Amino acid sequence: MRYYGAPPASWDDAAAGRVMGEAHAVHRDLAAAMREGAPVDDPAVQEVVARHHGWVCHFWTPGRDAYIGLGQLYVDDERFTATIDATAPGLAAYLRDAMAVYARARLS
Repeated sequence: MRYYGAPPASWDDAAAGRVMGEAHAVHRDLAAAMREGAPVDDPAVQEVVARHHGWVCHFWTPGRDAYIGLGQLYVDDERFTATIDATAPGLAAYLRDAMAVYARARLS
C-alpha cells in the first residue's frame, strides 16, 4: 500500500508501520467478506468498517458527511482506487458502499 504524504512528525518508523499495517488488515478482511458475497450492511462487514474509521482517525476524525465523501473519493480518485483495488478488484467500491452504511448508522 502506498502512503500519500509524510506520516505525522510524531510517528517513528515503527508507529507508521503499525498504522499502515492496520490499513492492510482492513483491506484484507473486507476483501475476504466481498469474495464471500457478504452485503455491505452485514454486521461483520460493519465491524471491519469500524476498524477502518478508527484507522482514519489516526489522521483526522470525519463526521458522517466527510466519511461518506472519503468513501466516494476512494472511487473517484484513481490513485486511491488502484491502491485499494490492488488487494481485490472492486474493493474500493465495496468499501465506499460499506462506509456509507456505517456513517449513516453510527456517525453524526
